Amino acid sequence: MANDKDPNRDVNVNQSGDGFGTAIAVIVAALVFVVGAFLFFGSNWNTATEGPRLTQNNTTMPAPVIEPPAAPEPATPPASQTTAPPADAPAANP
Repeated sequence: MANDKDPNRDVNVNQSGDGFGTAIAVIVAALVFVVGAFLFFGSNWNTATEGPRLTQNNTTMPAPVIEPPAAPEPATPPASQTTAPPADAPAANP
């Protein structure tokens, strides 16, 4: 075995497929970079909440108008019967 280089046993390795995996990795990295830049520069860094804003007003409010309570109305007497019962009506309690 002086000659270990037997042409029938040599295996030639072709590494042309490595470029495809590298291209996918570069494309994914570029997409992550673009999306990250969009989120970073496009986001709102304002910490104030949106909504109605209040302003301080130091003016003195006028005193409330207090009306005296209304006088109670006089009690009305119960309604009386305006007509007399008919004479031939039976008695209510015998």
